[in-house]
Amino acid sequence: MDLGWVDTNRPPVEVGSVVLVMARVLGLLWMCNPLAIVHHKEQQGLVPARAILSGRQQPESLKKGRRLDFGQTTLEGHSLAGEERFSVQWCKEDDSVWYEIYAISRPATLLALASYPLTRHYQRRFRRESIEAVRAAAAI
Repeated sequence: MDLGWVDTNRPPVEVGSVVLVMARVLGLLWMCNPLAIVHHKEQQGLVPARAILSGRQQPESLKKGRRLDFGQTTLEGHSLAGEERFSVQWCKEDDSVWYEIYAISRPATLLALASYPLTRHYQRRFRRESIEAVRAAAAI
């Protein structure tokens, strides 16, 4: 997902692919962080759907549509140690689109530890802007 300040080498989304995430930090330099895709699942037809109502997650149900899930883990050379999972789902019945990011990480180097508040800022920025990018794509 190209957000202007973060981009990838766009490999195929399949288990074993190495993803290089390039991020511009402080508008001055580019950081390159390697990840490996460890989980990939595409579904079409009846797919599990989760609805969030009143702030409480509801049990999974089946809905007609399409769903893409993939997870990635950091590799040596990444400033963080951790994993991320992305899920995008389109429900045919109501033409809704659901997007979910789940990430867990910790600093992997002393530099990353020292700059962790800045790292958290960029993680929050990515979350906000990726949601907006999915929202814009779904509106097409």
